[in-house]
Amino acid sequence: KYEEFDFTSKINVIAKDNGVLISVYLDTPVPEKLEGRAGFNLEFLPSTYFEKTYMVDGNGGNFPRYPAGNTTIESIKNKITQFAGHTTFDDRGLGEFIVPEPLAKGKTIVLSPECPESFVTIKSLDAELMLFDGRNLAQNGWFIVRSLLPVNKTGKVLEWYLEANTIPNWVRKPNIGFSQVGYTPNQEKVAVIELDANDSPLNIAKVFKITSEGKSVEKFNGDVIEWGKYLRYNYAKFDFSSVKESGIYYIQYGDNKTNTFRINENVYDDVWHPTMDVWFPVQMDHMQVNEAYRVWHGE
Repeated sequence: KYEEFDFTSKINVIAKDNGVLISVYLDTPVPEKLEGRAGFNLEFLPSTYFEKTYMVDGNGGNFPRYPAGNTTIESIKNKITQFAGHTTFDDRGLGEFIVPEPLAKGKTIVLSPECPESFVTIKSLDAELMLFDGRNLAQNGWFIVRSLLPVNKTGKVLEWYLEANTIPNWVRKPNIGFSQVGYTPNQEKVAVIELDANDSPLNIAKVFKITSEGKSVEKFNGDVIEWGKYLRYNYAKFDFSSVKESGIYYIQYGDNKTNTFRINENVYDDVWHPTMDVWFPVQMDHMQVNEAYRVWHGE
């Protein structure tokens, strides 16, 4: 419910063919102040679509790595209060706000048709679809597919058909949890391996040391012990506590390698400094923090 305008909407999703039918219902028409502004949005994580393409009514485009697209500026007097009191744009006291323009618009939008893992098709059965780069408004913005809600209508006012590509017998790659900071030589060292519910654990995992010549030398291999299931995933443990020699290492489980980590007596000596120097003060709002070319000053 949009409290400020006493405006309520309902979204209904049902299965259809190989996708879902998304419908928006209104009991009352869009309020006058929200005409041409109220819309239905679906957001997509930018990093998933970097260096990929989109198609709108058959015409192709590229997802930008950095915020892109035309914008206009309007007086802050024309800006309506955002839903739930959110603020996604800082005007730095200029009394104005940005109005982004769509990267493209049409009736059918296809996201990354070249990549089976992120291939999505959206078809509008009535309103126009618009593709936006939400990073123009906020640094944590996503790519947005949006349709405006029609005015002077109630009941079912908007309908999309969405189809996300599926890969038969797809199994999620294992995710290996370990200390990215590293370990002291005598510390217990246990990696946690997160597995797809349809994956079968391997018998062993390995630890490799990186030499100054850039070579990888196997230093340990050991049993992978099944732990059990938690929520969506199965888990296993890999204990490599016997690896105590100082150096730079990585874990290999099947074809999956972790990032490198250190084993050293002094691995924790200064790892907490960035947290105290920048992260904590930034989170404390009332602190002003100068760090490199950036300045934070919470209000």
